[in-house]
Amino acid sequence: MKKLVPIILFSILFVAGRQTLYAFGAQDGTATPDTTLTKKEIKKAKRKEERKNLKPHFRLSLNTTYAFLETQVRFITPGGLVSFQVGLEKNLQMPDQQIIVSSSMIYRITPRSGLYAMYYGLKRNSKHVLNRDIYLPGDTIFAGAYVNTFFNTDVYSFGYLFSILTREKSFLGVFFNLYLMNIRTGIESDIIQKRSFNYQFLAPLPNIGLIMDFELTKWFHLNSGVGTFFVNNIEGVGGTIQDIHFLTAFYPAKWLALSIGFHIFNVFVTSREQDYLLNVSYSFKGPSFSLRFRF
Repeated sequence: MKKLVPIILFSILFVAGRQTLYAFGAQDGTATPDTTLTKKEIKKAKRKEERKNLKPHFRLSLNTTYAFLETQVRFITPGGLVSFQVGLEKNLQMPDQQIIVSSSMIYRITPRSGLYAMYYGLKRNSKHVLNRDIYLPGDTIFAGAYVNTFFNTDVYSFGYLFSILTREKSFLGVFFNLYLMNIRTGIESDIIQKRSFNYQFLAPLPNIGLIMDFELTKWFHLNSGVGTFFVNNIEGVGGTIQDIHFLTAFYPAKWLALSIGFHIFNVFVTSREQDYLLNVSYSFKGPSFSLRFRF
């Protein structure tokens, strides 16, 4: 029993000494780190800290483009023996210049991942007297008829954004988006006998592209974006998309930018309509101005 007394005393002193050192470390701010955390928990805590320090999280751009427009509708008969094409601006007196409003949004969830969304809207119509015959699938509207023509389209895009460069003054990201394109066009005539033709194309098309933002000074940035995709003609349905913009951004405030630049947007879709193969293409390009907010 006497031999156990020193051992017991040593154990008590050892435990008391550890508690004293731990208490001193806690007061001094140098407590021994908790080594009971798993690798998964450490990684999760690191991501949380990175996200907390990530700025800006959110960017919203409101854009206007003074666009020069060109729209073509082409009908191809079964077998491809005959085709006829109508230019909406040249033949149906559609406006060939118009201000187009669009918007885009970037939300960065982590330094590497985020969300990217866009919207374009284009609505036009024209009422006039035809100066030439217009051939439609199974019908013809003759010159001299008073017609109402319209062309409306909405393009929605949403997807995933992966950041390649995550430096404070340089941003380069690649996005994988899905375009939902809704195109509606038609022509109507009420002379003698009402004639009309209406066409609607609603389809999702994938898209891939790059977004760049480089800070040259605190008040001056260069921005650009390129998006493109091609879907081959599968059972009469296909299309291509090209979206390109270049901007110079001036920051009068940390959260606000004024941008000027140039915007190009091209769309081509093909589908079947009443046994005809129908191709619709439209494009706009022109100078643009935008407001950008970032938080």
